[in-house]
Amino acid sequence: MSLGDSNVSASLETAQGSIRETAVVAVVEASNNLLDLMRSAPTYRERSRLASVQTHLLKTRDTLLNVFASALREKVSEELSPKGQNRAPREPTDWQAVGLVDANQIDERLSFERIGQFISHECEAELRELNAYTGSMLRHGWADPARNPLRGNVIGSALHQAIEKITDDIDMQRILAKEIGQPLAKALPACYRAIIDDLVARGFRQTDLAVRPAAAPVAAAMHAPGFEEARKLWERSMAGRLGTDPGDSLRRWETSMLGRPVA
Repeated sequence: MSLGDSNVSASLETAQGSIRETAVVAVVEASNNLLDLMRSAPTYRERSRLASVQTHLLKTRDTLLNVFASALREKVSEELSPKGQNRAPREPTDWQAVGLVDANQIDERLSFERIGQFISHECEAELRELNAYTGSMLRHGWADPARNPLRGNVIGSALHQAIEKITDDIDMQRILAKEIGQPLAKALPACYRAIIDDLVARGFRQTDLAVRPAAAPVAAAMHAPGFEEARKLWERSMAGRLGTDPGDSLRRWETSMLGRPVA
């Protein structure tokens, strides 16, 4: 079967549509979660802040989703451009170096990358299989995870751009990145599975996974030396405390991602 560029374009457009639909669900879940967190927040300051974020998200929801859709389309196009196809693979984050950076700078540098990492961690098996199909579809010659235009970092970058569009408040950006990024990452395995099923239905086949050793997956970097230190710094800078009130309780890494304080 001859697979022309029109089939590739249609496949990528369908895939982006699935991702956009998943983002809609994630934003609704984020809004509901923020409401629950507001009701259970231990301090007045935290309740007020979460209420402000939730209200702003409801008001700007359509703008957020429209910008996300546009940004995703642009970033996928960039990935498919000659410049994007020929770029050198980006080095994984040096977590030992990150651990030496100021906590606020970490959050500024890695907000979208962190979302991409959550996605890669939650969707490791699905992305590995999808890489094999995009490698074949785009004629890369092997299942190159860094050249999959639908990978986690591409989606994370689009979401980061959409969040920046609806607010200039850095603290609000941090909360939205966490509260939207987490349910999005959790929902994407099923989305990626639907994308793979669509590619199979269109006649695409997997490229040989063993043609060339792939770069270490992002999930592996999460166990690299220094990552725990970076986790702790992020916990304190973004999710661990919404402010500096002595009454604010420090949250553990896992619970901070869900926004639930622990005793």
